[in-house]
Amino acid sequence: MSEKILYSPKELSDLNDKKEVVIIDVRDPLLYKEGHIEGAFNIHEVFTYLSKSSLEELEKLRNFFYDKFCGVGITNEKKVIFYAHNLAQN
Repeated sequence: MSEKILYSPKELSDLNDKKEVVIIDVRDPLLYKEGHIEGAFNIHEVFTYLSKSSLEELEKLRNFFYDKFCGVGITNEKKVIFYAHNLAQN
């Protein structure tokens, strides 16, 4: 596992060009539609999905994000970069 947690725009662009990364935009879908990093997927629920702490509810949470993340191509071989707010470039 990489210890690096912040990437420069150039590093992100290089990773994206090489298809080594999945970029997740966690902003509101309307902001995402206004402009986002090329190739980014919008999964707003990352910071808004609330779960109760019962085993059943936690299993629903796990399944929800498993489906979302698999659906955008997240695998063990890819880096996943999340961004929000004004970090998107049109």
